[in-house]
Amino acid sequence: VLGCAVKADETVAIAFRKRGHVLYPGTTYCGNVKIANIGITRYSFHDNPPQMYTYTEHIEQLLPKRKPNGNKGTFGKVLLVAGSTDMAGAAILCAESIYKTGAGMVKMVIPESNREIVQTRIPEALIQVYQNQDTLSDNEMTCFEENIAWADVVAIGPGLGKSQSAKQLLEKVLTAKKTLVADADALNLLAMDENKALWETLRSRQQPTILTPHMAELARLSKISTEEAVADETKSTLELARKSHCIVVGKSARTHVCYEGAPIYLN
Repeated sequence: VLGCAVKADETVAIAFRKRGHVLYPGTTYCGNVKIANIGITRYSFHDNPPQMYTYTEHIEQLLPKRKPNGNKGTFGKVLLVAGSTDMAGAAILCAESIYKTGAGMVKMVIPESNREIVQTRIPEALIQVYQNQDTLSDNEMTCFEENIAWADVVAIGPGLGKSQSAKQLLEKVLTAKKTLVADADALNLLAMDENKALWETLRSRQQPTILTPHMAELARLSKISTEEAVADETKSTLELARKSHCIVVGKSARTHVCYEGAPIYLN
């Protein structure tokens, strides 16, 4: 918004929405946005398509169709490393979300202190417990490695804390040849990594890796202020994707999904 501007009740966008119609603060000046078709189609861009897009279909239409003769074992197995001593909420919410998006099996790696509430709230989840926040025993690490091998996808971070055991779990996950989603305290541990060993392991991963920071976490990972990250969320998210060699989901009032060399998906 460059200086004085009209706060419209309705805005007509020619052919396509522009970034200013959907990104803040511009979107607050647009009111109801309508698209005017004047004969410009996606084919008009030839080899230079817009570098930002969104979906208008219902989310269920975008998900792959399930095989009618499938079962929980064929619908995907997710290992969730989440929660810390007496902090089970984020782990529970995350596990429930994984089930709701269609995974067939979820196995949770949690502290012993969270066992009862997790098994009461999500009895269908499998679990591996560990005893303390200092370090995992050899037997616990062996079990963890077996569970990583079992999984199709590993998710780590919600409510995990920043203990030595949390770092130990993250180190092991980063070396696993599995699709990885890293959130919350997994990102904070990466941001705290002074000798850059975790960061270099992350950058060298060959498997799909998704980081899901909100703007404050993105700022910590990027070594900039939150104000700088928020000032240009598109640029900030794209820069972190380039730096990390990962898919980055920059969460804010509008969420950017960025990957180096690919168009930006805007939710």
